[in-house]
Amino acid sequence: MTWNAAGFRRVRERSEATGQTPWVVLEQLRDGAIVLPHTGSIVQAFRELFAELAALEALPDLVSLVDHLFAAGQDSTRAIRQVCLDILASDPAISQAEFVTEVVSTVTMPEVPTSVDHARVMSLHKSKGLSAPITIISGCVEGLLPHRADPEKSPIEQAANLEEERRLFYVGITRVKADLANGKPGTLVITYAREMPFADAVQARIQPAQRAYGIAALLPSRFIRELGPTAPAPIAG
Repeated sequence: MTWNAAGFRRVRERSEATGQTPWVVLEQLRDGAIVLPHTGSIVQAFRELFAELAALEALPDLVSLVDHLFAAGQDSTRAIRQVCLDILASDPAISQAEFVTEVVSTVTMPEVPTSVDHARVMSLHKSKGLSAPITIISGCVEGLLPHRADPEKSPIEQAANLEEERRLFYVGITRVKADLANGKPGTLVITYAREMPFADAVQARIQPAQRAYGIAALLPSRFIRELGPTAPAPIAG
């Protein structure tokens, strides 16, 4: 199965060449304003998607939208339906854009207690909005943070992904908050492994600096270097 790779590649190339979004290119294909080879099935699927979106936009309110997408009594969507209904109940006048933002935020970043008596282990995404007197960011290896660039993505997409991971790194390093009343000035620890089994590096899509006897030598994340000359000197462990 090719998943219409040839057609999608032509849509992407047209988008990059003209500076238009893929959506605009697809609209032009649908309307016959342009013609691209191998995009017939893509255009048909886009027409069907556009018709479905038009039907959703015709619904009278957000409650009707929730009922349409996540019908009552449907076990597979029971949880997301309840999330949507709770948001609408708390703010009946919420706009469509605000509603989508709230749903995404609730699903991807559920509420995490701000004060706990144990160590929290979480992703950089989940750490947003939290703080701690001691924060440890592990795995700061080139190839993991940031991830190795996906060759299937365009340069524009690769640059956007890099900036998103740089932003996440900033979120992580700004989670430190001093607790002077309890003698905790605030400590940030950034760690990375200098080597790992080569097979594990390959599985994690990490490009090692070098390989010797089945061991991959790793590079620290470029984000560490970007901290600048005023950053504390590293400590080898």
